[in-house]
Amino acid sequence: MRILSFALLASLPLAAQAAGPISPGLWENSSTVTSVDMPGAPPGMMAAMKTPHTIRHCVTPEEAARGPQEAMKHDSKCQVKNFTMAGGVYRVDMMCPNMTMHSEGRFTPTSYSSTGTMTTSGAHGGMKMSFTGSGKLLGPCPR
Repeated sequence: MRILSFALLASLPLAAQAAGPISPGLWENSSTVTSVDMPGAPPGMMAAMKTPHTIRHCVTPEEAARGPQEAMKHDSKCQVKNFTMAGGVYRVDMMCPNMTMHSEGRFTPTSYSSTGTMTTSGAHGGMKMSFTGSGKLLGPCPR
């Protein structure tokens, strides 16, 4: 589901591709939707959206050098705005057609935690969602 992929992406901008502050290697990243307001959605869909998602991603030194803004540019229609990353704290806003997202959190070279919100609009109504994310470096990438 595209909405969940944006939530997961927002929870891992730092672990997935950060330059300098985050170490290359194998990362485990988790994202959980904590609240959803989607008028008319079936209860089963709401429960499925709140299921935690975990992925593992190998961050190469080249990916790390590109920085987190590049990771969030996977959709050319979206713009990263108000990005800050300093002193162990990050904040970022992403604006796409029919969607806005804000994420913020704390990071070290081997872990991060984040919270965020996303609002969508469109022909079928809108949705508001909150999410949390976390990640940790597991070690070197498998060969």
